[in-house]
Amino acid sequence: MQTDALEFQEIVFGTEDYQKAVSVRDSVLRKPLGLQYTAEQLQTEGDSRHLVCRLGSEIVGTVILKPESPKVVRMRQFAVKEEHQRKGVGRFLAIKSEDLAKQEGYEEILLHARESVLPFYEKLGYQAEGERFTEVTLPHLKMRKKIN
Repeated sequence: MQTDALEFQEIVFGTEDYQKAVSVRDSVLRKPLGLQYTAEQLQTEGDSRHLVCRLGSEIVGTVILKPESPKVVRMRQFAVKEEHQRKGVGRFLAIKSEDLAKQEGYEEILLHARESVLPFYEKLGYQAEGERFTEVTLPHLKMRKKIN
């Protein structure tokens, strides 16, 4: 895929685009585990930045940046539609999200990575730390990256 065909955009919590992004997250991150988002879980996302990657009018990837402190932001709910995985969409979305975080003055990004995608984040310069833990029924590792 030509990443120059991709568009990076911030969307507004609660809008139709937000619902489309939740649908992408649900199909990639929850349904395969037999889980679904609750209204209560989604309500907690109002204080976060919601970012998407579009191919034409279609949202093909999404991620949330949640402030942890004035210098640290948490990357959450990173999802790329299955048919667009391994085509550069995730890398594009991650790099654009990092650029936005830098512009906002953040110095570090934290995330909880599913064990199955550790190599993706490692290639982007994230470093694993601590012990494995279980989150949404899967093994995860905490990862971090200095961005400024």
